[in-house]
Amino acid sequence: MGKGFGVNLLSKKLLNVFMDIPESSKIVYLDQNAWIELSRFREGRKSSCDKKLLETIMQASNNGTAFFPISIIHLSEIMNTAKDRWRKELLSLMLEISKYYTFTPYWDKLRELEIKNLVLNELGSPLIDVRS
Repeated sequence: MGKGFGVNLLSKKLLNVFMDIPESSKIVYLDQNAWIELSRFREGRKSSCDKKLLETIMQASNNGTAFFPISIIHLSEIMNTAKDRWRKELLSLMLEISKYYTFTPYWDKLRELEIKNLVLNELGSPLIDVRS
């Protein structure tokens, strides 16, 4: 990996449940600067990324061995970018690699699970364990 190219693994079990991703797959968070470096390399501009790294990420995304979700923070930072062409290139790459998977705030998912549990409880069905 190039200098300054940050990749972090997140709480796998919780994210796999929330995002309906197979347990065998990795969930990888790419910082905004990582997305930018990937986009720069793909567009032939100077970048700390290299061909092997981009190909590895694309392959992992395409075959489902890793998921690269984006967040609302990523999108809001893109909207602050001045150059429309560059913004479109970056967003295109992010959507291609992320396959439109996104992080949502945990409280939204927890609220959804709590509502499901209310319904399941009324039906006399087993509840979903929101702590696992």
